[in-house]
Amino acid sequence: MKKDMAPGDWIATREMLCVLPDGSELIARAAVGRPYDTGEGDWACPVELGLYGRHPDVPGVDSVQALCLALSFLRTELERFLEDGGKILDPEDRSAWSRQGIATTFGGVRSL
Repeated sequence: MKKDMAPGDWIATREMLCVLPDGSELIARAAVGRPYDTGEGDWACPVELGLYGRHPDVPGVDSVQALCLALSFLRTELERFLEDGGKILDPEDRSAWSRQGIATTFGGVRSL
């Protein structure tokens, strides 16, 4: 399921400069929308990662879980991008993001 999202509906966004394994670069936006009640006894949270486009809304048992899982999804996808040979840079100063930096930004700080 994907809820229709207007540009102002995203509640949190972060832009980053992504260097693909082939050396090409693109500005990618990670975004989450406001969790919503699906009307079927659960909740969902819109999520988008500019590297891959709009993802199906992330489900959860309540709004908090849906939001946390959406952020976790973004973290996991960015970590996978790094593992596949990509680089993530700050778009302002081109400083590299580490796995720890991604975990700090998107939650789930853990021992690496």
